[in-house]
Amino acid sequence: MNKKLFLVDGSALYYRSYFAFSRNPLINSKGENTSATFGFLNVLLKLIELEHPDYMAIVFDTKAPTFRHKIYEKYKATREKMPEEMAAQYPRLIETLKAANFNILEKEGYEADDIIGTLARKFGKDSVDVYIFSGDKDMAQLVNGHVFLYNLPKAQAEPEILNRQKIKEKFKVEPEQIIDWLALMGDKSDNIPGIPKVGEKTASELLNKFGSLEEIYKRIDEVDKNWLREKLLEYREQTKLAKQLATIETNVPIDVDLEDLKFKMWDIQHVGPILKELEFRNLYNRMAAMSRGELNPDAFKKHDRDKVQYTLVDTTEKLDTLIQNLKKNKRFVFDLETSSLNFLDAEIAGIAISWQEDKASYIAVKHQGSGLTSDLVLEKLRPVFEDPSFLKIGQNMKYDALIMEQNGVPVKGMHFDTMIASYLLNPANQHGLDRLSEEYLNYEMIHIEEIIGKKGKKQKVMTDLSAEFVYEYACEDADITYRLYKILKEELKDRGMAE
Repeated sequence: MNKKLFLVDGSALYYRSYFAFSRNPLINSKGENTSATFGFLNVLLKLIELEHPDYMAIVFDTKAPTFRHKIYEKYKATREKMPEEMAAQYPRLIETLKAANFNILEKEGYEADDIIGTLARKFGKDSVDVYIFSGDKDMAQLVNGHVFLYNLPKAQAEPEILNRQKIKEKFKVEPEQIIDWLALMGDKSDNIPGIPKVGEKTASELLNKFGSLEEIYKRIDEVDKNWLREKLLEYREQTKLAKQLATIETNVPIDVDLEDLKFKMWDIQHVGPILKELEFRNLYNRMAAMSRGELNPDAFKKHDRDKVQYTLVDTTEKLDTLIQNLKKNKRFVFDLETSSLNFLDAEIAGIAISWQEDKASYIAVKHQGSGLTSDLVLEKLRPVFEDPSFLKIGQNMKYDALIMEQNGVPVKGMHFDTMIASYLLNPANQHGLDRLSEEYLNYEMIHIEEIIGKKGKKQKVMTDLSAEFVYEYACEDADITYRLYKILKEELKDRGMAE
């Protein structure tokens, strides 16, 4: 089996990591925004867990102008300046990566793409396969029999690996034609000018017919559409410039041997203090376990949406079965779906309950087509909710308890609130369920807007939707809350904050 060299576009991953947390940034107790560093490390750890790389390098851009800026002043001129709080985190990221023994490369006058291209061409042959960790389409020009594009689209998604065939399927051109493809249509992200009205489809059709940019101009009379032929002639010099800008340099003068890029496991004694200072408790535990050779410790197994057991409770028989399960376990999460966030006028659409990891049920209380009535559900659940020996767990449980009490069912035995636990552990942080799931479980939840739509006149109300449409979303909320309860409970205990 060939050895694996992973070349990570560090600059692209840093931007991606920062903006992934833009709605719910991670703020530690010192008021420091640590989102980008956390997200970056989280992705790297997943990559290592999945792929066990033999060699790895993380490649960054520098602030210095590159040769592309010298031949075209407007190159990347439309890009917004890096946000201040993002720039402020960068030294911390580099400090952490160096402490963890990661190989970091950069060179003034060149972009990360050029260093990656140079290393891919140098080492991607014989017994070494190169995987370029990047989502940028310009990297597709480097793909060959030993060089692949690699991406992790989302936290829980399977890796996307693009070989020659998949590049052709995705972009409709061969890897060797990507440069000409970009030259024809331009690249807005880099402010590379393209021929007006020439998009991906037209550029692909031209290259599939003629093979290359040079051949298009040699046989310009064979271009069928008059407007296209005229545009090609009008912007001929511009396409030459665009091709220069889009071409990744593969001969960067950089003195690196393959063995210099060998992946070296970190020493937790070295990187650990920085992780603790940043308050990355879960990343610390995860990296400590990995340094001991435990690449997938049970404490950090990922939540897998495909392996969960979520059920819709919409008959009396199913409700009775659920209540029997609760009586056996005596500890459960409950989470309400309501018609409003205002507890004074909110109606209960349904109740999600989880009593075990990866298992949850959603009781359809007031949904279209439900075979249950609100009165029936609440009366059957009353003995469980009124009995303090049944330990209740929730996320912002006070709200749900108020709604239940307003509907005549007092909640006793409130045992653990994950939102309050998060606040106790890190008061300056965000404490929403989505953010906690990403931080502790490396899992991106179904977003509420996928269910009811964006805020505005067209946003739907839970009670107007079918239970079949809602139940997986609701069950996930309860299930994730249960998983967080187990983690946060132990963290409180470790820090001497548990009762």
